[in-house]
Amino acid sequence: LATGSCPCVDAIPVLRDAAADFRLPVDASGLPALEETLTWGDERFFVVGVMAALRVGPDAGNLTGARRAADICAAHLGCHDSLLEEGNVLANMYAAFGGDSESGSESESSSG
Repeated sequence: LATGSCPCVDAIPVLRDAAADFRLPVDASGLPALEETLTWGDERFFVVGVMAALRVGPDAGNLTGARRAADICAAHLGCHDSLLEEGNVLANMYAAFGGDSESGSESESSSG
């Protein structure tokens, strides 16, 4: 949806029709009633952008909010699970380059 559109499900025909056809929940402000994972209803619809502002935050409609929403969706879908299983590279991006840093400190302390 373009900048300047009304952030309301009823104002956007495709969202209005989807909400009616799939019985998706809409809150009192007219925004989709989302789970913390940005899913809308039981149909695995994901909502990002200004329509997810109540979950993502006030910057939901810009690039920072889009990045945050993408991280939430990817985590829910398990997109990074294989990376975590192969050495926890996401926790420390430099871990893949080094060896066991503790072994060097042990040999120094035992020699002294």
